Amino acid sequence: MDGRGPYGLACMNCFKAKSKCVGRPEGDGCQRCHRLKKQCNPSDSIRRRNSQKAQSSRIAQLESKLDDLFSLLQAVQQPPAPTSTASQTSVTGDHSSSDTSMSLPSSVPPTYHMPADESRNTEESLALFRDTMLRACPFIYLPPTVTAQYLQKERPFFFQAVLAVTTRSMREKRMRAQQFKATLAQATVVENRSSIDLLLGLLTYVAWGYDHFIHSAPTTSRLMQIALSIVYDVHLNKPLPGDHHMMTLLGGKAFCSGSEAPERHSLEEQRAVLGCFLLASVISSYFAQNDPMRWTSQMEDFLRTVEANAEHQNDHALALHVRLQLLAQRAAQVRDEHNGLLPIAFFLTSFRGQLEALRASIPLEHPNKYWLLAHLYYVELSINSTAFLPQGSLESPAGTPSAPSPPNSGSDWERVDSMQGSVKAIKSWMDVFFAFKSTDCMAFTIHLWAQLARSLVTLYRLSTYTEAGWDPEVVCNTVDLLEVVKHTTQKMDHIAGPNPVSDDFWTQVARLGAVIRAWLESQLQRDGNEGMPGWAPSGCSASGTQFPWDMSAELTDSLAYGNETWLQTLSSLPLPGSSMRMPP
Repeated sequence: MDGRGPYGLACMNCFKAKSKCVGRPEGDGCQRCHRLKKQCNPSDSIRRRNSQKAQSSRIAQLESKLDDLFSLLQAVQQPPAPTSTASQTSVTGDHSSSDTSMSLPSSVPPTYHMPADESRNTEESLALFRDTMLRACPFIYLPPTVTAQYLQKERPFFFQAVLAVTTRSMREKRMRAQQFKATLAQATVVENRSSIDLLLGLLTYVAWGYDHFIHSAPTTSRLMQIALSIVYDVHLNKPLPGDHHMMTLLGGKAFCSGSEAPERHSLEEQRAVLGCFLLASVISSYFAQNDPMRWTSQMEDFLRTVEANAEHQNDHALALHVRLQLLAQRAAQVRDEHNGLLPIAFFLTSFRGQLEALRASIPLEHPNKYWLLAHLYYVELSINSTAFLPQGSLESPAGTPSAPSPPNSGSDWERVDSMQGSVKAIKSWMDVFFAFKSTDCMAFTIHLWAQLARSLVTLYRLSTYTEAGWDPEVVCNTVDLLEVVKHTTQKMDHIAGPNPVSDDFWTQVARLGAVIRAWLESQLQRDGNEGMPGWAPSGCSASGTQFPWDMSAELTDSLAYGNETWLQTLSSLPLPGSSMRMPP
C-alpha cells in the first residue's frame, strides 16, 4: 500500500471524480486508476500548493455563471401584458368568454420594444422554428409578419418553449427547461389554468425539447399527459355531453352555452388538437407509458376543416401526418382488440389498401415531401410488424424456442410476407433518411427519432429471427445497419461543425453516435461478423474508427455506479475524427 485511502489523501483522478481512492497491494497507484488505465498521481502536495489558486478560479467561475443566469433571466422575462383582444379570447378553464377564437393576426402593431441584440437573437430563433422545424410537425401556422416581439407579449409560454428548443447550448437548454417546467407547474397545478398558449408551448417542448436526453429522465410522457389534460379540460377533443350533470357547487365548471361547438373553434385551436393527437399517439407507442389519445367525431371535423381551409402548405402536411398516424394507431388497436387472432391476410389487405390511398394523396412536389414519405414508410413498417409480432417469437433471443402461434394467426407464408414487407419498408425509410440534408436533422422531432429507433430495433430482431421459413440473410442483403449508424453519426457531426464546442447539443449527440458506432465496430471485430446477422452484410467489414475506444471505460464507470453523470462523462470524450465529416 502507498498510504493513500484516508480522506484528503486521494489521488488527483479520484479527487476530481469524488470517488473513493483505494491503494493497490503492489503499491503502484490506486485500484480505480489501474482499472481505468490512468496515471495515478498523489494530490496532497499539489492540492495544498494550488488550493488558493483553485479557490480564486472557482469563485470566478461561479461569478461568471451568475452573470450568465442573470442575463438569461432578463432575456426571457415577460413584459407586462396589457389587456388585448388576443388575451381576452384565450381558452381558460372557466370559459368566461363566449368566443374562443385565437387565430394569430396577419400583422401586429409593435407595442413592446426589445433591446436590439435581444430582438435580433429572438427573431433568429423564431425564423429557425418557423421556416425549418415546423416543416416536420406543423401544428401551428405562424405568418411571416408575426414577430418575436408579438409572441413574447401574446403567447409568452409558447415563445418560452420556442427559445428552449432552438438554443444549441446544453447549459442554456437545461436552464430554460427548468424555467419552462416551473412556469408550467405554477400555471397548471397551482393556478389550474388551461389556455392555447400553454397547449402550444407544451406541444413545442414535447416535440423538440429532447427532455429525456438532456435530463436523462423519462419525463416526456408526463408532459404529454399535461397537454392532454388541457385539451380535455376545455373540451377541444369533444363537446360537453348534453346530459352533463356537473354543479359548480361540487367542483364542476360553468360553460357558456354553445361555446364548445366545433364551428366556434379557431383554426389555431383545431391545428393544436390535431398536433396533440399526433404526438400523443407517437409517444404512447414509443415510451409505452400512457394510452394514445382517442379519436373523436369532433376531431374528425377539425381535420376536415383544416384540409378545406388551409392557410399554408403546412396545413395539408399536418392533415396527412394525422391521417397516417391514425392508420397506424388503428392497426395497433385492432391487433390488441383481437389479441393477435385476426388472420394476417385480412389484416394486411385492409390496412395496406388504406395506406396506398394515402400514398396517392401525397403531392409529388410538396415542400414537405420527405417528411411525409418518412412517416408513410414508418406506418407501412408499423402495419407489417403489427401483423406478425403477435406470433410471439421476435421477442425471444435467437435460438430459443418461440411461443406457439395462435390458431387463426395465419400461415408461415403470410408471416414471412409481413416480415419481408417490414424489411422493405425499413429500406424505403432509410432511403428517405439518407436524402435528408444534415441541417434537416435539426428539425427532427421525437417522432422522427422514434421512427429511426423502431427501424433499427426491428432490423435487429428480424436479423436474429431463426424460425422455419424465414431467412435472416434477407435483412443482410437489404440494409446495412452499421452503415445506417455511421451515416447518422456523420449527419450529427456535420451539424456540430468543423470546430465543435463541447457545450453544443449536436456535439453531444455526435459523441453519443460515435460511442454507438465504435461499440458496433468493436463487436464486429470481436465476433468476426459471426452470430450477428444483419448487423454487417456479406462483404461489409468494420471500417475501423479513429475513436479511442479505451475511453469508454469512463462511461462504463459512470453507469456502473449509478451516478447519472453519463452525459457529462460523454462530454469529456474526444470528438470524432475528421474522417467522419460529410458535405451537407
